[in-house]
Amino acid sequence: MWRWLVMLSLMAVVGFAVAQDDDKPKTKAQPKAKKGDDSLELEADPNALGKKPANKKELLDKISYAMGMQIGKMKQNGFDLDPKRVIKGMEDAMQGKEAEFADQEINKAFEAYEPLRKSSMAKSGEDFLAANKGKEGIKTLTSGVQYKVLASGKGASPKATDTVKVHYQGRLIDGKFFDGSYTGDAPAKRDKPAEFPLNGVIKGFKESLTHMKVGDKWTVYLPSDLAYGERGSPPTIGPHAVLIFDLELVEILE
Repeated sequence: MWRWLVMLSLMAVVGFAVAQDDDKPKTKAQPKAKKGDDSLELEADPNALGKKPANKKELLDKISYAMGMQIGKMKQNGFDLDPKRVIKGMEDAMQGKEAEFADQEINKAFEAYEPLRKSSMAKSGEDFLAANKGKEGIKTLTSGVQYKVLASGKGASPKATDTVKVHYQGRLIDGKFFDGSYTGDAPAKRDKPAEFPLNGVIKGFKESLTHMKVGDKWTVYLPSDLAYGERGSPPTIGPHAVLIFDLELVEILE
């Protein structure tokens, strides 16, 4: 299990890089490797790698940092890791040293920690919602979704079977952004709203939008059982995570 968890985190780095590359416009210029050389020779487009050939060390510096960031993000999933021990484990592995613990012992540690991790994250979410409930302007739906009206529209409300056009931004309770149709404080002109069939989204998202009218802007707070529940959505969303969304219902699509 523990190997799978670490690999999943590191694969996210590779997946992100591939996704970013796929989003780039394709050009005829392709990097051409030179035999016996660590650099890449570009046939065209000198801006592609920062106006100079990228060498192996520069590339690995960036990749190493990205992998460190990904391991650090495991804290969002309830793993408050000791950086010194992480570095020690990496150094031992890279130097070919024998591990301090047998795989069986490590597996037992993960199994013993798992209920503690989930319990801690569940309590964090419950405490957040309990405190948030008493804040000015916060209302609660019967399902447990908390919301605050930022702006009121005059349009229709969607049915649970409708497809909607929505501007949204999702955050964890520590304020960290995890998804959205825009990344700033508010949608810019270039930002396009997302389209969702309401029968294909998490329960709390659906519940919120079916109570909104076109033109409404709400901030909603979703209990974990109306979001990704006990399993979460690794590596970004941990177990029992409360999710916060800024929502703007733009349009109900036919």
